[in-house]
Amino acid sequence: MSEKFTEDIYRGIHFIRLSDLPDDQKNHFEQWLSPDKVIKILIDKQISHDCVQYHNYENWYDNVFPVISKREEAGIPADKQTLFNLSVQK
Repeated sequence: MSEKFTEDIYRGIHFIRLSDLPDDQKNHFEQWLSPDKVIKILIDKQISHDCVQYHNYENWYDNVFPVISKREEAGIPADKQTLFNLSVQK
């Protein structure tokens, strides 16, 4: 299991960019993440389209990602239904 990604802070917004995440996290997090949680942030006249508030990522990393990692270690793939069930539980 890869380490928790460090947040960026811009004008008081604590966030991560999906494109910056390690691949093992990015793929699972994007499947779990509700599309309405993705935000745009204008930084230095450039819009970042793939931002997520850090508290959403942190919740996923602390509560969902460990379950996914354990399942994969046991050879059980994390399908979309499993990810949905994990998101409903939290």
